[in-house]
Amino acid sequence: MKRNLFALSLGLAVSAAGPAAFADGAKTYSAKCANCHGKDGKGETAMGKQKGAKDLAASKLTVDEIVKIVTDGKSNAAGKAASPAFKEKLQPEEIQAVSAYIKAIFMK
Repeated sequence: MKRNLFALSLGLAVSAAGPAAFADGAKTYSAKCANCHGKDGKGETAMGKQKGAKDLAASKLTVDEIVKIVTDGKSNAAGKAASPAFKEKLQPEEIQAVSAYIKAIFMK
């Protein structure tokens, strides 16, 4: 049952964003996010532990909320940058694609 729901959610994400955009989101995640969040999204990398990265699967964020974090970054409780802002490094369509990818793959 879980596998069917995953396949359905993945299919919806691919159809909503388009296969090329979804593939671009995966590439962007690998290049910009996996250093902290890890390939599995659990945040258990050395950098992720240092920055306090959360397990993405534990999040209930919407795609729009993810877009905001990817765009503007996020600070931790101490006010230090926990997640960098990518508004100057990624195009809006790249931010949208990686956000849709994160939601579909890690936040089931």
